[in-house]
Amino acid sequence: MNLPSLETTRSKRVLLVDDHALFRGGMALLVMNNPQVREVLEAGSVVDALAHAGHAVHLVLLDHFMPGVTGIHGIRSLRRAFPDAIVAIVSGSTSGQDMALAREHGADGFIAKTTLANEIHIALSALLRGQRWFPDEMCAAEPATDVQTVLTAKQVEVLALLAEGLSNRAIGKRMAVSENTVRSHVSAVLSHMGVNSRAEATVVARRQGLIL
Repeated sequence: MNLPSLETTRSKRVLLVDDHALFRGGMALLVMNNPQVREVLEAGSVVDALAHAGHAVHLVLLDHFMPGVTGIHGIRSLRRAFPDAIVAIVSGSTSGQDMALAREHGADGFIAKTTLANEIHIALSALLRGQRWFPDEMCAAEPATDVQTVLTAKQVEVLALLAEGLSNRAIGKRMAVSENTVRSHVSAVLSHMGVNSRAEATVVARRQGLIL
């Protein structure tokens, strides 16, 4: 069976709207690392963003605080210009009040600029799938169980190595166990934590202080 190449899976176009060119450049590189993204368009203001109205845009990442029309107040006009797009606010703020304000104005998500790169990747993937992403909602959705009391010492060790980005084979070599044993540990970790991916497990574990 022939699997689709990475290029054929890249079908999404993202529009970055931020008045800081340096931040836009760094964010554009991060966004292009997502296997769903084919192209990143950039704009320094809401007005400049509307000039891209002829393009089919799937996700708009909109700076919260900009001169002129702020991101929050630009959501409606951007929705009219890009009716099929998910719109997420990107903000230097992490306050619940600003997240609530973004929701009230119709944003589909909220990403803090202080968010770690791997968590931004998870947020982007969720938004590109059409899912909402608000950090306070994500925290509320996390299992109430104290994961540290559920995981074994070996599973915690595996989780820490997952956070280093190691493959099952590499983890097996580090722990001197078989790859199948590692795979079983990983499956148990994901199940106990109520997550679907290694990256999500790492994010939840760090939030709960289980790993650094």
